[in-house]
Amino acid sequence: MRNAHVAQWMLSLVTTPDRAASTVGDLLEDRATSGPIRFWASIAFTVLALLWRDLAASPGRMARLAIYGMILQFLFMFVFMFVVFIGALAARGFGSRAFEAPFDPSAISGAIAITLFSMASQFQVGRVLAKRSPGSELAACVATTVLGYAVPIAIVIALRELVNLPTAQSLTAGPGTFVENVMYQILPILALLAGGARVRRQRLSLPR
Repeated sequence: MRNAHVAQWMLSLVTTPDRAASTVGDLLEDRATSGPIRFWASIAFTVLALLWRDLAASPGRMARLAIYGMILQFLFMFVFMFVVFIGALAARGFGSRAFEAPFDPSAISGAIAITLFSMASQFQVGRVLAKRSPGSELAACVATTVLGYAVPIAIVIALRELVNLPTAQSLTAGPGTFVENVMYQILPILALLAGGARVRRQRLSLPR
């Protein structure tokens, strides 16, 4: 049954394959009376509960991994902007017009370039974090994602309280369009989780 394989695959990312198979088997027995919506809701709830278990089991370790992940993300983005800057200078011959028409992240080509690089770098960050957190690969990726949102919010709140400048509001990202949210928010997060899931699956495939 295809749904059972997908559900078991999802659970195996956050628990042992044996427990994943047992859990799916129990839920399939209830599916005849509860229906598919409750089945998938139970799968999602179980995944979230197991992720929370991994996060709560070692909060200090997860916090350190999250900080490490954010540092890696910053370094990747710094390298990307440096390469773009040098490439722009080289394309203009390093002359007086080198700084004209800078890289525009809002242009279609710029948006695509940022999205592709962000997904590739996030995937690698997810792999690195997963390799450092055997048994709780996705939890480390989730911790990094949460911290990545919490830090800017905390900075904005602190600026508003301490400086009380209207310009502090400019630090918060606007809602943006649906396409922008997908390209700059959702896809990189999915790539980060995919990197962690990749390492998890590789570990499970090793002979015991």
